[in-house]
Amino acid sequence: MSDKQNKILFLSAWYPNREDPMFGLFVKRHAMAAALYEKVAVLYICHSNKMSNKSYEIEINHTTNGQLLEVIIYYKSHSNKFTKKLKPIINNFRYIKAFIKGWKLIKINFGEPNLIHVNILTRTAIIALYFKIIHNIPYIITEHWSRYLPSVNTYKGIIRQFFTKLTVKQAKALLVVSDNLRKAMANHNIINKNTFIINNVVDTNIFVPKPAEKENGISYRLIHISCFEDKSKNISGMLRALKRLTNIRQDFVLHLIGEGQDKLYIKNLAEKLDLKDKYIKFDGLMINPQTVAEAIGKSHILILFSNYENIPVVINEAFSCGKPVVATKVGGINEIVTPNCGILVEPNDEQDFALAIDKMLNNLDKYDPQNIRQKIINKYSMESVGYELYTLYKNILNNKI
Repeated sequence: MSDKQNKILFLSAWYPNREDPMFGLFVKRHAMAAALYEKVAVLYICHSNKMSNKSYEIEINHTTNGQLLEVIIYYKSHSNKFTKKLKPIINNFRYIKAFIKGWKLIKINFGEPNLIHVNILTRTAIIALYFKIIHNIPYIITEHWSRYLPSVNTYKGIIRQFFTKLTVKQAKALLVVSDNLRKAMANHNIINKNTFIINNVVDTNIFVPKPAEKENGISYRLIHISCFEDKSKNISGMLRALKRLTNIRQDFVLHLIGEGQDKLYIKNLAEKLDLKDKYIKFDGLMINPQTVAEAIGKSHILILFSNYENIPVVINEAFSCGKPVVATKVGGINEIVTPNCGILVEPNDEQDFALAIDKMLNNLDKYDPQNIRQKIINKYSMESVGYELYTLYKNILNNKI
């Protein structure tokens, strides 16, 4: 704990909220980690169509947990069909109005911050740049978004690109969750001289090793956790790979955990491939981290067949539980998955993915749970990531960066 604690304000474009409790959960974990060492406030503005009182345009929800203050403000999304073309302008006005209210609340309950920590470009970074110019408050940026990757390619628009480059250049530091993301941003000329990799947080007190369990006489439990968005996660390809695997062995069941836009499509495909109920079970969304940890603990391996990623938090959660992983060689995954904790295959290679699962199940004794877990404790625990952030904040505020 520092002798004189600083006040750090997190401004984030993504954050868990009442309409999506999983949205930007990794940002909340960074805030919680930083709050172990500094006083931290989060200000998150979210549009909503589910206002408790429809006559209200803005609702404020603020909670305090130890050294972490969370201020979440919901503004009513414009929905008048006669002025549909004005929706972006009206919503931006409401966003600014909500932010002003939130800033006043932060000033009263938290005080003026020493440093602003932006998460997810670009609008929040523009606000931080304003505070740097007007109030002389420095800021840093953490980027998680995969839109800069060639396989995604959604970083478009002249105005967005201009302000992204400007705000990153003016930041005291740029933090990215993988070296792969750093390179992708640099390819777009999004560069800051002080660029660091900051790991996503895993709660190692919850995600702990447990013996895997058999299920109704079935030898092996596989698990997949995602947002059920097939374009990136390629769950359909994973199911086809499992169909191939059934030609080799029939002693496994895959538990699919999550919700999302393509879940019905995935369920229908599982039925079409004759996998549902026999080889695949849909467990739904698990919000409680303890429930997720319990599900991973019961499993033998985690599988992911993504087309593109940064670094999925769920991989490190599996590692914290001592479970090996079969995944695709995309994004930053190859930065964390090594031969002693997993197997990587090329994306879209369904045959190789099936063979990799078969190989891992035949050699589970070669993966030591404690060795797999140890690197998570060293690099991804709440305490270690929090101390990294604390050290960075201190260096910036002491003009060492």
